[in-house]
Amino acid sequence: MTHRSPLKSIKRGICFPTFALLISLSACHDDNPATSSDPKERIVALARENNLPTLTVLIQKDTGTYALHYKSPHPDIQEIETYGIGSTTKFLSALVIMKYVEQSHLHLDEPISHYIAAKDLTTISWFSAITLRHLFNHTSGIPDYTQNPTWLEATLNGTALATTREKIALIPSDNNYTLGQFRYSNSNYILLQQILEQASGQPAQKIFNDFYVSIGLPGIRLDTGDMYGQAFYAQNALSSQNVSAWQEHYGFDGAAYASADDLATLLKKVFIGKTILQEGSMTAMTTWTTMGDRSLRYGDVTIDRYGLGLMQFQLGDRTFVGHPGGTLKYQSFVFIEPATGTTIILLTNGAGQHYTKAFFSSILNEAIKIL
Repeated sequence: MTHRSPLKSIKRGICFPTFALLISLSACHDDNPATSSDPKERIVALARENNLPTLTVLIQKDTGTYALHYKSPHPDIQEIETYGIGSTTKFLSALVIMKYVEQSHLHLDEPISHYIAAKDLTTISWFSAITLRHLFNHTSGIPDYTQNPTWLEATLNGTALATTREKIALIPSDNNYTLGQFRYSNSNYILLQQILEQASGQPAQKIFNDFYVSIGLPGIRLDTGDMYGQAFYAQNALSSQNVSAWQEHYGFDGAAYASADDLATLLKKVFIGKTILQEGSMTAMTTWTTMGDRSLRYGDVTIDRYGLGLMQFQLGDRTFVGHPGGTLKYQSFVFIEPATGTTIILLTNGAGQHYTKAFFSSILNEAIKIL
């Protein structure tokens, strides 16, 4: 594996769906996929051909469980079971916050001005009209702090912004954002994090981690320190660099870590056992906003609706809900079909244009065939 400057590599152009920037990959089919007729074998072949460091695929359905863990034979690659899940964290964070809504500590249609001073969002002229629900479903009109070039520069230079207030200060002024229109923005979940902290009087990380311990899933953790095993970055097939030391310092917008088994268990608890949230909360979370021209297209998968921390896609007449995610270090795809309990989970510790294209287009589309 050759090593190149990460800053120079990234500045050549990012055209992939990271946690910071979710975009379509409809044109990113692999022109020369593995030739096996067995999708399981094709997944392994594609992971190997694309030099992925590690890949975990877990598909559970009524006919059985398909579990695959691939690790590159390269001697520098270590085993990894716990992955950063990027924006899939938003789903996990929404569950935590909705418990506070159930207990009437927070209210979905409460103005955020009850918790956040207008001076903190001086570029948002409609500030007084924004509610918690707008933050949850990305219709607040608040631009994404990760789209500020300062955020990327700081992250790659080892000075990633760690506090919520520092991130809020980076929220850019963008006249293309309007209240009520879907525009995916990580700023929304940073603000929800701050609101939860003010309402509870506790650090968000403690609230998050205590919640998952309380439901029997201590392996799901929010860790803004970003120190879970190896991660690799590749903009093209000929270069890969170990970026394990990169510190991204996300929060409720992307700092969760989990194993595939824990994520599958969580999906079943939420949507099949229905033991985590009350029925009214689940109805609110699955009340959908159309994503319009912001829909995500990953090969044959089109995600076109957003709820409260949840996305939805159709596979024929089947409906799946969950969330994809990615950072500069990890990628994830975590969904369940509530009607049948079928789950599909993909995780990798490779990012950058090359790895992300392989994960979200080629490998995902092979995994979908197993459903």
